Amino acid sequence: AIVLLLSPMFMTLLSATWMASDQQRRNAESSLQRSREEAARVSGDLDAARRIQMGLLPDPAKVFAAEQRIEIAALLEPARAVGGDFYDCFALDSKRICFAIADVSGKGLPASLFMAVSKTLTGALARRTADIGQALCEVEIELNRENPEFLFVTAFVGALDLETGCLDFVRAGHDAPLLLRDGQISRIDDTDASGPPLCALGDFPYRSMQFQLQAGDRICLFTDGVSEAGNGQSLFGIERLASAFTALNPQLSATQHITQLRDCVRDFEAGQAPADDLALLLLRWNGPAVKGLSGR
Repeated sequence: AIVLLLSPMFMTLLSATWMASDQQRRNAESSLQRSREEAARVSGDLDAARRIQMGLLPDPAKVFAAEQRIEIAALLEPARAVGGDFYDCFALDSKRICFAIADVSGKGLPASLFMAVSKTLTGALARRTADIGQALCEVEIELNRENPEFLFVTAFVGALDLETGCLDFVRAGHDAPLLLRDGQISRIDDTDASGPPLCALGDFPYRSMQFQLQAGDRICLFTDGVSEAGNGQSLFGIERLASAFTALNPQLSATQHITQLRDCVRDFEAGQAPADDLALLLLRWNGPAVKGLSGR
């Protein structure tokens, strides 16, 4: 009699428990599906952002395809899907080119957005302003108009006369480039052309400085993703970069050189995930020649 009396109650409780479990399962599956869809959307957005960011960077081989007075190559490898490093190179006129490398503070999407704005402003104002120092002053003013995250940018910007080899340049908190001349490595002397990172002080009077290149000189510009690459025990450092730069076969192209330098860094990391974006730009001045610039 007791069993008969309790059976309906037991079945009711069992049914309620089963229905609650089924509802929880359905809710969990729905939540998982939403998470997967959100992750896919975010991944798709990051892929699109990466394509846009990489698309902003010029291909030096195409920009200067017919130019015989210089050889230039560059690469960028963000540590994440997107990053804050960038490089640029373009013709100012028939005999002068501008090249730059820079590193925005921070990582990920915020840095990549500031990178896009910084690159666009630097390129536009360098084309419009004859003096590179004044151009960077104007870049800093524009960047500081809307900078709620208080980001800053280290940069090296140079304008090279392809006929004379005269290099006008400014260094804003960035590592000085390596110079390889007649097998000897050194750093470009830039005491009078150095200043703080863009947006660090807000209104710094950047001034350009001149440096005379010789035919055959090679320059290596880099970001701290190279010098501060680590293997868990030590950093790659500028000395290793200088040694690798000096050891490059001069008969190889700049594109091959830059690939070899990147490989040296990755080999040193020994499988460690990169901690920062990596950017490199190599330039060789061959001396004056008959052919001019191929385009802007």
